[in-house]
Amino acid sequence: MKKILLLTGLIFVPLFTHTMEPDNINPDVFKGIERNNPFFTFIKKNQSPDGTKIVTLSNAGTVSLWDGKTGKSLDPSFAKDKLKAQSVGFSPDGTKVIIKTLQGTEEYDLTTLVDFDVFKGIERNNPFFTFIKKSQSPDGTKIVTLSNAGTVSLWDGKTGKSLEPSLAKDKLKAQSVGFNPDGTKVIIKTAQGTEEYSI
Repeated sequence: MKKILLLTGLIFVPLFTHTMEPDNINPDVFKGIERNNPFFTFIKKNQSPDGTKIVTLSNAGTVSLWDGKTGKSLDPSFAKDKLKAQSVGFSPDGTKVIIKTLQGTEEYDLTTLVDFDVFKGIERNNPFFTFIKKSQSPDGTKIVTLSNAGTVSLWDGKTGKSLEPSLAKDKLKAQSVGFNPDGTKVIIKTAQGTEEYSI
């Protein structure tokens, strides 16, 4: 009996250690986030290498971005429908949010964060859409979104006005939507490759 128990313990401990996620969150800041968002249960979380941002995954499948120093919301719906994500974190240089799923790895560029107030207006004026990916052009004049219907749309980055409601369709499985460096093209990355749309 003693041999069996010892063997079980040796097997169990490495497995348990392997599946645990590192927790490098500033505990005081995270307590503030939880206190100010009592209707959220955060099941995964991580802090950027420089400590300036925190990314969380809630039990509703929503990935949110927070200020790592103050806990202020930077983007409450950074990505959606990610309940089965294996992990959320940052690239080594802190410029991207990395979401790992069974389907692969998704990257979200933090250098082109969407103006939250403008995006709220877009959501408010389009209540029948759920936007699962979004990005803002380098000069801030345009926003591109991907809806859960697979439609890629283009918006005015200052007013939220629709510029092109169906720039591309059937892109539900797109890994990311964004812009080229000079903001003249929308870039859609899929498992099949990269697509470019002049705007």
